[in-house]
This record gives sequence, C-alpha cells and structure tokens, in this order.
Amino acid sequence: MVGAAQLFAERERDLLTWDGDGPVCVSFGEDGLIVEDALGTARRSLAGGADLAVFSGSDELLLSLHTHPDGWEIRETTLAGVHESWSVTPPELGPGAELCDVLAGVEEKGGRCLVATAAGDEPSYWEITREAGARRLTLPGSGRPVAYDRSLDAVVLEDDRGPNPPVLRLHRCDGRPVATAEGRLLDDGDGQVLLGDGSGVEIRRIEDFTLVRRVEVTGEVRDARFLRGGRRLLVVTCEEGRDRVLLTGPRETVPTEGAVRVCAAHRGGIGLHSVSTLGASAWTWVGPDGSVRTAAGAVPRSGLSATTTHVRHGATPFVLHRPRGEVTGLVVALHGGPESVERDELRWEGVYRDLLAAGVAVAGLNYAGSTGYGSRHRAAPRHRWDASLREDIAACAELGRELGVGLSRTVLLGGSFGASVALLAADRLPGLGGVVACSPMVSLTGFRRRAEEAHPAYGGWFEERFGPADHELFSAASLTRTGDTPVVVIQGTEDEVVDAGETLRLVDGARAAGLAWSGVVEEGMGHRPGTPEQSAARRTLLRTRLLELLGAAPARSAPWAPDPDVLSRDPRDLVLPPRVPFVRPDRPGRLIVFDGVDGCGKSTALRLTLDHLTASGVPAEAAQLLSPECRDLPHFRVHSSDVTAPLRRETDQPSLALLCLGDRLLRFRTRYRRKLAAGQWLLVDRYVFTGLAEAMAFGAADDDLRLLAELSGLLPEPDLVFLPQVGPERAMRRIRERPEERHHRLDPGFHRRTSAAFRLLGEQYGAVMFDADAGPDAALAAIRLHVDPLIHTSPEEGR
Repeated sequence: MVGAAQLFAERERDLLTWDGDGPVCVSFGEDGLIVEDALGTARRSLAGGADLAVFSGSDELLLSLHTHPDGWEIRETTLAGVHESWSVTPPELGPGAELCDVLAGVEEKGGRCLVATAAGDEPSYWEITREAGARRLTLPGSGRPVAYDRSLDAVVLEDDRGPNPPVLRLHRCDGRPVATAEGRLLDDGDGQVLLGDGSGVEIRRIEDFTLVRRVEVTGEVRDARFLRGGRRLLVVTCEEGRDRVLLTGPRETVPTEGAVRVCAAHRGGIGLHSVSTLGASAWTWVGPDGSVRTAAGAVPRSGLSATTTHVRHGATPFVLHRPRGEVTGLVVALHGGPESVERDELRWEGVYRDLLAAGVAVAGLNYAGSTGYGSRHRAAPRHRWDASLREDIAACAELGRELGVGLSRTVLLGGSFGASVALLAADRLPGLGGVVACSPMVSLTGFRRRAEEAHPAYGGWFEERFGPADHELFSAASLTRTGDTPVVVIQGTEDEVVDAGETLRLVDGARAAGLAWSGVVEEGMGHRPGTPEQSAARRTLLRTRLLELLGAAPARSAPWAPDPDVLSRDPRDLVLPPRVPFVRPDRPGRLIVFDGVDGCGKSTALRLTLDHLTASGVPAEAAQLLSPECRDLPHFRVHSSDVTAPLRRETDQPSLALLCLGDRLLRFRTRYRRKLAAGQWLLVDRYVFTGLAEAMAFGAADDDLRLLAELSGLLPEPDLVFLPQVGPERAMRRIRERPEERHHRLDPGFHRRTSAAFRLLGEQYGAVMFDADAGPDAALAAIRLHVDPLIHTSPEEGR
C-alpha cells in the first residue's frame, strides 16, 4: 500500500519538462526549488534564498529575484543548475511596501522580463529588465498582473471577486484601459490568452481581447492550455466523476487514469500528473506535436481486487469503488464546497485503499449542488437544501441495501460542508452505523459572516444559494439531532476555514446532552493536512475510526512472507512506515546519528565529526549501540554475510530488526543514557533507521512496519541525523575492499532499494544527506554546517 506521506509528497510535486532521462519534476522546499525525478529523488536545489521566483517556460529558465541592501539580483537558472545573474538598482517601493508576486513577461523587443508586484498602502508594479533596470508601471486599481507583453503593448490584470469568476482587465502598458472579460485566465502565449468559464474555453487576442474562437466541450472544464507550435488546445474536463484530457483540432483523447492536474505548459509541451483510487500515479508529457510520453509516479497500483464505476440511484450520482466478492461495509464520502466534486482520485490521504483492502466499499456522493454534472445539477438545491439532501441521503440507504450491507454497516465520512451534511443525515437515517465529520461547518450564518469579512462578494453568493430555512438547517441545533448514531468529530486547532472553537463547543454540547459523540483534536492541523506527517496521522486516524464504527477492527496483515523477486522491483513501491513517536527527553548532551546503507561512508563521516568536536573542546564519544553479543548471534551473522538470506527464510528480517532494536534499547538505557544526562555528546553508528530501511526494502508487512516504528519511539530522538549518499555499485565496491567481508554475498537490488528507503526516511525526519564521494573535506564542510550551530547553543535553545 502507498503511504500517506508519499502521496502527500507527490501532490506537492510538479512536472516541468522532459529530458533524455525522463520527467523533470520540482517541488518547493526550505532550500528553494528542488529538482527531482519521477519518483521524487532529489537531483539539485535551485533559487535558494530567493525572495520571489517564477519559471519561464519559453526559455526553460527559473527566474529568481534576490533583494540585497545595495541592489536586486536577478538569477536566470537552468534546470541543470547553471545560472547567470545581473543586478538592478532597487526602486523606492513606498512606505511599508514589500514585494509579494512576480510574473514572467515579454519586454519591448520580445525578450524576457519580470513584472514584480509590491503590496503596501497602494500596490505598485515594476517591469524589470537587464537593460533598463526596474521601471514603474502606471496601472490603475489593485488587480494582480497575470499576463504581460510590452511588445504588443498589453498587460492583463485580474480582479479577485471572491467566489465569483474574476474580471480580467486589459490595459496598455501606460495604464490606458482597453477591454474587460469575465473568466479565469488559463494560459497566454503567441499573442493570445485562453479563458475558461466552466462550459468551454475562449481564445482572445491579447492586444484587444477580440474573440478568436470558442471551444465547447462535454463536461465541465477544469483546466486548459495552449499547445505551442500549433493552433491546438489541451483541455481537461470532468464528467460523471471522471477526468478526461482532450486535444482539439483534430480532437483526440490523451490516455490518463484518475484525477488529472496540469503542472506546466510552455514551448516544450504540457506536463500532467494523474492518480486514481486503484491505479498507479503517472507523469504525462504532451509534446508540441501532440506526441505523448508517460512515466510511472511514486504511487503504485493498489493491487486490490476491486472496481471503480459511476452509478446512480434515482437522480443521485455516486463514484463507487467496490471490492470484488463479499462487501463487508460501506463508507459514503461527502466532499466539501458545496460546489466541488468527488472524482476517481486517491482522496482522504489514501484511506480508500485501506477500506477496500478490508472489504469495505467506498462511494463518493456527488449530492445536488456538486460541480461536474452541469448547471442544472449545481443549482438544484438552492433555497431548498433540506428537501434536496433528503433525496440524496435516501439514495445512500438504497445503495447500501443493494450492496447487501444495510444501514448498520454504513458510515458517512464528510469534510467541511460535507461533514455538516453527514451530521444532518444521521437524523434522516435512523440506525446508521456512524458519522465521521472532519472540520464541520457548524453555523451557515457564522460561516457567511466570516466569508463576507474576507471578501464582500460572498454576501451575494450566499444569498443566491441559501435562504432563511437553509440557515436554520445548517445550525448547531440541527447538526446535533443525531439520536443514537455514533459520531466522531475531527478538528484541527489551526483550521483557517472553520472556527475550531465553535466545533469543539458543538462536541461538548452534544456530549453533555448524552449523545454518542466523541471529539479528536489534531494539534497544529489546518483545514486539511499540511505536512507529510500530518497526512500520515490523519490517514491512520480515519482508518481506525471508520473500521471501528463498521464493527471491524483494522485487519492484521498476514505474516510476512518474502517475495523472492522483491529485490528486483523498482523502489517506487517502497512504503514509508508511520513516523516514529520519539519522545525528546530533557538532557544536556547531544545525540548525533550516522546511518545509511552499508558502504556509504557513515563511519568515515562519524570519525571526521568526532575529530572536529574533540578539537573544538566538546566532550564527545563514538557509540556503538548494537552490542558485540547481538552481532555474534547466528541469525545476525547469517544476515550480515548474505543480504538475500531472508528471501530463502534462513532468517526473518522484521524479527531481526526487532531483536536489534531491543538490544540497542537495552544498551542505551544501561550504558549511554547517563552519559547524555551528564552532557556528553554521543555519535552513534547506525540507529533505528537501519531496521526500518531494510524492512521497507524487503517489503515487510504493514503490521511489522507499524510495530517497528512504534517501538523505535522508546529510544530518544536524535538532535541530528546524517545519511551519506553513495551509489549502490560504489557502496558494494567499498564492502569488497574490506578483507573480512570480501566473500559476503551482496545484491545490487538490495543496495538500490535500501538506499532509496534511507532517502525516504531522510526526507521524513529532516536528515542531512550529502554526497559521500565528494571527499572528506566536502563531507566535513556539510557536517559542520549543521553541527557547529549546536556547539554554541544549549539543547533547550536548539529545540
């Protein structure tokens, strides 16, 4: 099964271009733009320390703006990391003004330029070129520049209208107004702009907004781009819960599976990402000539015996994921919005796959008011939400009966507005198995008031959709008419959409009234998970609570039986275990861990660090947590002399990992804990990450991974983790150079998969990863960058 953290990381990744090695992806991190391959393996960092950055597709360059006291530096960086820079004199932005946005545009002679926006008492806009420096643009209003072409004397500003489609204002570069249009600007290029309004797309000339042509499509337009080098368009539509990718002129379909996201569009082509509930994720590149290339993403196929279909009960549509064979329960998922849609995608942090593996069907309910089914379906519940929802809720009961599970084995899962609908359903479906409501909208009246404070346009939006009776329906009094139905409410403390305090008061009131409610508070969580760790925690919580309500404890995975071919499989099927729940003790000493695949150079890195700390006057010691007695055990000697032994069941890797974990824990508690307490620095060669990485490489069962991660939390959290990086072939050559290990049996697949597992763990725990082949000086420099600040801070300050 794919881990929630992996799924989260892939959602944060974009496909920028395609080179000879395949997809070139990027994600944003603390060090700037991280260039990665299709599986998320980092290649290099770009634009570190930039104030603003934008990718110029016409040149395949990353343009970044770095502000310094004596000037603005503009860097033009290729994806290979080669860059040149130039500087301009910083203009006076005005009191309290700060740069907030940047756009890649076209300057007067057709070359590239930047258009920067500064926010302050009055917004200001600046064209930045190498030749002319920064010059102010006289543009009226406070819109956001979304297209700029001085060679055609055109700048397009977007006025935000809250929930309504934006207004696009075309101006001359001296500020003179030319024309306006309503819609989302999806793309611009070759003197044209592409606008979308849901039912179709419009191509307009950028000089005067004259309509060139309109393209109508079946379904709802989700996104669209120009296919450079021709007059064709790529359009992503959604129809009956399924995304489709179309090329126009001539019209043809681009094969994709599941939900589709447009990542980039420029002269080199258009990049797409797709992922579905059952299928593998994929990166797709559509070239200027319409040619299609694909590569697998990090999310593997589910391997489940299940199907995904679109079904209706009466007028109510569902996207149904059904396990083959007996259905043991039904979870009905209700999206938020309400103007959103449940598609075939791996939603709710991937928990759908967990439910299907337990024999539970999952049905995405696209209740009246959802998008993707035309304007009539979207407008159907307006000012009659109670009657409309009764029809959709009744359809849920009919679907359960058809699947043979009945109401007692049906649970509703909702988020935001959908969570409120799920709570209302409990009053209309006596005997319902339960409700899991994440961040419910407790009061429509209060929600409207907060939305209007953010943007006045929300007043008219709510007025069009909801009447007085609807405000009474979506209120605390109505949401708590749940009778005997068990209810679990999940609420993040940092929710930016709903009032967390209001939700918690709702739970307290329901419990005081004797209702079967329970509340789960997620500390630090927003309206949805914002980090890989939060995503993994949310998935575990949902899986546990949903299966509990269905009367089925989470199924134990079968005892681990190694796949004889596991070491030859691609590392993209690696599954991250849950995050280790380290407890950080109060200690004056420091714990520094060096871990990684055998032969990666961790012992050398540890020695370099120890020498540096000793020379700096720091009390430090190299610590071997694994005892000589454990290393001398028969099963340990079998595994260390032949890494493929677990495949023949000559030993059992998860059991051996637990054995080594217990030995490390015993040795730490009896020998090393008091040294940390006395202020000693401990430099540890191998830690809990070795057992976890090897278990991942061998494809250990989910239960084994969970147990390993949970018990690893008995050891203290390190202050720093170093993972030297080296290629599998180089690592094996180093092992061969050791006389005592010359005849050990090695396996390239084991080293490749274990190396990839260490990289995933390194990303999960914020480890420092550096090139071990760059030499000892480079290694020590990378180490000192992180160790030296700890020398001059107390443990309390560093934490």
